[in-house]
Amino acid sequence: MQSGRFKVFSTLLAWFEEFRLYRRFYWDAVAGAELPAGVDYAVFDFAVNSGPARAANYLQAIVGVTQDGRIGPATLGAARARPAGVVIDALCDARLAFLKRLPTWPTFGRGWSGRVGFVRAEALLLSAVEPAPPAPAPGQGPSVPSAEAAHPEVAPDPAVPAGNAFWRLLLAIFKTILGGKRS
Repeated sequence: MQSGRFKVFSTLLAWFEEFRLYRRFYWDAVAGAELPAGVDYAVFDFAVNSGPARAANYLQAIVGVTQDGRIGPATLGAARARPAGVVIDALCDARLAFLKRLPTWPTFGRGWSGRVGFVRAEALLLSAVEPAPPAPAPGQGPSVPSAEAAHPEVAPDPAVPAGNAFWRLLLAIFKTILGGKRS
């Protein structure tokens, strides 16, 4: 969205509300902007599907800190101290094990397994390469007013580190949704 490759009409108020809710109740709840690249996506997707506290607890168990269901400085430090690929693999393995214990696994297991597999693959790709956001040419901005300008409540938080992690993850989520429909 910030680079102008993905645009949303400013009249799509329901979309902006949903976007704001996902950011507030899932991304911010798991400190997504502060997690390493790739780990952020794996934890975020886990949080959306199983709750932020469960996603945080599983991450905390993997990185070896006290499990309190809230990602804070100790969890962030421990997550950054381990290779992202190792954390992603362990988190996806633990998530799949959790899902297999659910009584609805026989009905939904195939789809859940596919989703976790896709999230793992995308998260590993994200962890391998942290693309730099394209910078606009000096004095040039987008030719069309951006959706962020029309809706400042969804504008990127200045505290989000370079790389626009939330926007990157939003695109990964769209890939997950579209990828999950192919059979």
